[in-house]
Amino acid sequence: MKRKILTISAFIVLIGILIVISCSKNNDELAQANRLKASVSCTGIAAWNASTIYSTAGAQVVYNCNLYKNNWYSQNQNPATNSGAYQVWTLVGSCTGCSSSSSSSSSSSSSGGCTATAITAYVQINSGSWTQTTSASISVGGTVSLGPQPTSGGSWSWSGPNSYTSTSRQITISNIQTSQAGSYTATYTNSCGAKSTKVFTITISGSSSSSSSSSSSGGGTCGTSDFSLGQYYYMVDAWGGGGYCTWYTNMNSWGANAPNVNSTSIVGYPAMVRGCHWSACSTNSGLPKQISALGSVSTNWTQTGTGSAYDAAYDIWFDAASVPGNRAATYEMMVWLNWTNTQPIASNYDASGNAVPYASNLSLGGATFNVYHRDNVMSFLLVNKSNSINFTIKPLADYCVSQGWISSSSVYLISIEAGWEIIKGGNYTTTAYGITGL
Repeated sequence: MKRKILTISAFIVLIGILIVISCSKNNDELAQANRLKASVSCTGIAAWNASTIYSTAGAQVVYNCNLYKNNWYSQNQNPATNSGAYQVWTLVGSCTGCSSSSSSSSSSSSSGGCTATAITAYVQINSGSWTQTTSASISVGGTVSLGPQPTSGGSWSWSGPNSYTSTSRQITISNIQTSQAGSYTATYTNSCGAKSTKVFTITISGSSSSSSSSSSSGGGTCGTSDFSLGQYYYMVDAWGGGGYCTWYTNMNSWGANAPNVNSTSIVGYPAMVRGCHWSACSTNSGLPKQISALGSVSTNWTQTGTGSAYDAAYDIWFDAASVPGNRAATYEMMVWLNWTNTQPIASNYDASGNAVPYASNLSLGGATFNVYHRDNVMSFLLVNKSNSINFTIKPLADYCVSQGWISSSSVYLISIEAGWEIIKGGNYTTTAYGITGL
C-alpha cells in the first residue's frame, strides 16, 4: 500500500512539472504574440544582413518592418524564421509606421507600410566638385567616384560590369579603362528592410574606335580609345587631362597627335604596353618574370616628337607580387630617349633647380646613361639625346637592385611600356618598335 501511494505521488508531481512547462511555453508564445502588437522606434537601426556576423547578444536589427534582438552568435539565420522560444532571435516589436511584416525588394517601392528610401545620386570626376547626376563621362585613365545618399543608416550594395561588386556607399574607380564603362547599380536597404535602387551610367570618352580627329601623322584613325593587339595593347592613359588622340597602323607605325595641348604638367602618357598596367593586361605577354630570370630581354624603339615640352620614355614596372592587381606596381624604372623642357624627378637639385644625377656616364645594357633616383622611381636618361635606342633590360634592373632601390632580384618585371609624357603640343610617331627575349 505504501509503495502505491509513493507511485501515485510521483505521478502527480510529474503532471505538475508538465503543466508548468506547458504554461511557460504558452506564456512565451503569448509574449511573442503581444510583441507583434507593440510598436517601437527603429530609427538608426540597420537592416538584417545575411552575411553579417552578429556576435554580441542583444544586437538589434530590422527585418520586414519588425525589430529583433539576437540572443547569441548568429550569421545567415533569418530573424523571421529563427525567433521565438529557445531561438537565436527575439522579436522586440513592429517598427513604428509599418503595418506589415513583408517588404518589397523592388526598385524604389513600398509595401505594407514600409516605405523605400529615395536615393539621391552624386558623381565626382577627377577629384572635382560633386554633381547631382547619374551620368559620368570621363577619359581613359581618369578617376570617377559615385556617392549616392543617404549617407547614414541602412546598408548598400553595388553591381556593375565585369562582375563588379561592393558594399560601400561611395565607390571610386581610378585609372578607368574602356572595359569598365557601363551601368553601375546601387541598392540601398533602409532600416525597415525596404530596398531602393539607382543606376549610374559611366561613359568612357571615345569608347568606340572612331576618332576625334580623322587624320594622323602616320596613317590610321586617330581616336581616344585603347587598341588591343594581343601581346601588346596601345593605351591612351590620359590621366592628367588628355587632349590628344592616338593612332595605330602596325607595330612599326603608331603615335599620338596633340596639337592643341598647352599645359604646365603632364596630361597623359600614350604608350605601347606589354604586360599589365594596373589591371589592364595584354595577352600571352611572357610576363610577369623575375629579374633573375630576365636573361637577354631587349627592346628597341625609334620615334620622333615635335612637342615643345615632352619626353619620349620607357616606363618599366616591377613588383614583389607577380600580379599586383588593380594598383600601380611598386617600382618604376624609366628610360628616357629624348626630351624637351622637362626633367626627371631626383633626390637633389642644384641652385638653378636642375636635377642632379645620382650617377653619370654609366654604361649599362648597351647604352650610356645619367641616372636619377627618388623614392621608388629610377630614371635612366641617355647621356646623348636620341630618337632611337636599343638596350637590354636586366643590367639596368640589376643595378637598381645593387643600389637597394629594388628590394631583390626575385621581384617581378610586370610590364614594359614605351610612349610619350606630353606637356605641350606636337605630334609623336613611332617608326620601329619591338621587344625580344620574352
